[in-house]
Amino acid sequence: EIKKAAIAEGHNALGVLALDRKNYDAAIKEFQTAIANDPQGAYMVRLASSEVQAGKLDDAIALCDKLMADQQNPTQVRQVAQAVRSQALTKKNAGAPAAAAPSAAAPKQ
Repeated sequence: EIKKAAIAEGHNALGVLALDRKNYDAAIKEFQTAIANDPQGAYMVRLASSEVQAGKLDDAIALCDKLMADQQNPTQVRQVAQAVRSQALTKKNAGAPAAAAPSAAAPKQ
């Protein structure tokens, strides 16, 4: 278990570095590897944040919902997950096509 935790921490560090460099796909892979070795809420929140930045909004929202629903996660993890979820929803709604404005009826002649 100690070895897995050390491997996870190494991949987490690489994920943070990739995130800082705006290499979101690499960050996602590193955080996924960290989680596979040690499923910590902090790693999952970083994964969700990376997914938001990469435009994988539905994946980020689903992960945040899971984190917020798990009462075993620390309050801070659930709060950050809620903030990341809000960010994902904001981006998702900003990218949604605007509702078509109703066209004015042509005047009768």
